[in-house]
Amino acid sequence: MNKIKEVVKERKFKFIVFFWIIISIQFIVGSNLQTNGHLPNNLKDVLMSLLKIILLSVVFIVLHYCILELFKRAKIERINEKNKEIKSIKFRWFKYFLIIFVCWIPTVLAFYPCILGYDGGYQIRDYVFYNSVKHHPVLITKLYSTFYVVGIMLKSPTFGMFLFSIFQMAFMAVVFSYTVKFIEDQTQKKWIRNLSILFYALYPYNQLFSITTTKDVIFAGLMLVFIIQLYRMVKEKYKIADYIFIVVIGIIMLLSRNNAIYTLKVSLPFIILVLIRDRSNLIKVISTFLIIIIVYQNMSNYLFTSVDGKNDEGNLRVSTFSQAIGRVVRDKKEELMQEEKEKISFYFKDYEKIGMAYTGNIADSTTDYVNIKNINENKSEFFKFIFELGKKYPITYLESFLDTTRGYWYIQDVSFSKILRYQHPGAFELYDYGIAKGEKKVVHDSKLPALKEFYRNMYCLNEYQNIPILYILFQPGIYFYSTLAFLLYAIYKKEKSKLVIAIFLFTFYASCYLAQCSIIRYMYPVMVSMPFILALVNKKEDEKV
Repeated sequence: MNKIKEVVKERKFKFIVFFWIIISIQFIVGSNLQTNGHLPNNLKDVLMSLLKIILLSVVFIVLHYCILELFKRAKIERINEKNKEIKSIKFRWFKYFLIIFVCWIPTVLAFYPCILGYDGGYQIRDYVFYNSVKHHPVLITKLYSTFYVVGIMLKSPTFGMFLFSIFQMAFMAVVFSYTVKFIEDQTQKKWIRNLSILFYALYPYNQLFSITTTKDVIFAGLMLVFIIQLYRMVKEKYKIADYIFIVVIGIIMLLSRNNAIYTLKVSLPFIILVLIRDRSNLIKVISTFLIIIIVYQNMSNYLFTSVDGKNDEGNLRVSTFSQAIGRVVRDKKEELMQEEKEKISFYFKDYEKIGMAYTGNIADSTTDYVNIKNINENKSEFFKFIFELGKKYPITYLESFLDTTRGYWYIQDVSFSKILRYQHPGAFELYDYGIAKGEKKVVHDSKLPALKEFYRNMYCLNEYQNIPILYILFQPGIYFYSTLAFLLYAIYKKEKSKLVIAIFLFTFYASCYLAQCSIIRYMYPVMVSMPFILALVNKKEDEKV
């Protein structure tokens, strides 16, 4: 009994309890939404859910604590052993680059010339033929289009897009090899280095994304380099060249994804709190972030002016509200007052149609009914109406938000891989998009059709979900667990360099919750950061918050 009391009083135990209570809550809430379509709505169901949460928490907490104790004892037995320093081999990063790049070659051959999925095809079409980018980042759109235009000049748009695949594969392989080298230098542990190489080279999502036309890929690579440099800036004495490098990387990173600016702006106040007693690092981080933000804003405006002159993201920015309204109309239509119906039709075109269009796992259908002109002209009245309706139907609002984001926080979710609006619903979009016709068409000609079919079965037909245990490695929810665990670990250790990175990553992951749906590509930047997180957890620090 005394031992149990001692354990309960431990600071470590309290963090373990907090983490697993959060995870247990999402397990039960997610299960209710997925199986019943709603949250518990009567006292009996609420009590049963609470009981399940308590029991699940206890099981997880006991297992977690026992595993930590076993590792602790094993560590004590070899406490005097020192890790052998890994000899510095010049250009060893190039060896890692070749390993990663070569492992990706079968995938690009299988999907030759590339995977024209997600928004890439539309971006190229709109820019090349209509000089428009709509709500997509101009920089990435121009990059994709350049390869397509070069292909046209070479009389083969298909070959042009193959050159795009080679470029993006090389870029991401360089980023990953740079990361592996950094991990090796920082930890001096071969097992972490080798695990990182295997993850980057063989993990299917890394192979597939390396040849996919989505802005999230290059953004993920830039963000990974940025957080490594951010960690170095807090840990080490920075030179002028280092400051220039992180600023340039930061600006290009923001230009690669329009909503990335919010991660910097939202994370900065929390990072300031962490560094408030460290004046030197505080000035460095604030100055760097502000320079990046200011230069980005000016460059972004210039780039949009160079095409269609506007960043058309209005409908997307209110997607959370359109989803909530759609669900209210679907579930509470008979309870709505005539005045409320008229206001919904004013801000969302037609209250009946938005209710019929509502789909729990994606907001695209409801955003089609957003009347952004009326919203912009009556912003205060719009938000007042949204707030009042939310007070009237709080549970419906909550269910709408949880259903749309369920894939990001519920590890057993399947809705994220069953979005019927897509041409090939599945965990990963693997379809052949034709940009144009005739001589300007990109022709897909697989050199390894069996491998292509394998990937289609795994991620378009979701056969990976039939693989026991291992399937969780392909679920977005596992990366929420990892990011949350790293944040709590950094707080527990009180190590400011790790906490700064944890805050930045967690803030980015939180921004994904405002997206129109839960899909892998949105949180891919967090996914590729996992080896870096593993390295930080296994690296002993000496500075405290």
